[in-house]
Amino acid sequence: MEEAERRGTSDWIEVATAVQRRVARESLPAGASEGDVDARVTAVRYAAQRHPECCHWVRFNRARVGDLREGDAAPDCKLWHLDGAATSLLADRDEAKPLVVVSGSLS
Repeated sequence: MEEAERRGTSDWIEVATAVQRRVARESLPAGASEGDVDARVTAVRYAAQRHPECCHWVRFNRARVGDLREGDAAPDCKLWHLDGAATSLLADRDEAKPLVVVSGSLS
C-alpha cells in the first residue's frame, strides 16, 4: 500500500479493494460472475454489522493485543458461510494448502 501511494498511481483504499476482490474471486468456484465477486466483497465488508455477536471491535470499539504471531498455528474460531450456515476457521481447511487469514478495517 505504501508503494502504491508513493508512486501516486493509487491509494490505500484502491489497493484494499483490489485485495478484497482477489480474495473473493479466489474463494468462488471457477466461472463465477463479477456479480458473484461483488456480492462476496459486500458480504465481507458488512459481516461485522450482520454478526456483532462475534465481532469484538463492534461490541467494544477497541482492539486487544494478543500473542499470535506469524507462523503460529491458527486458533479455531466460529465463522459463517454466506448462506448463514455455521462453520469454523479450521473445519473446511485443506491441510495440504497454507492457511491465510486476511482481516482489517476499511475505516
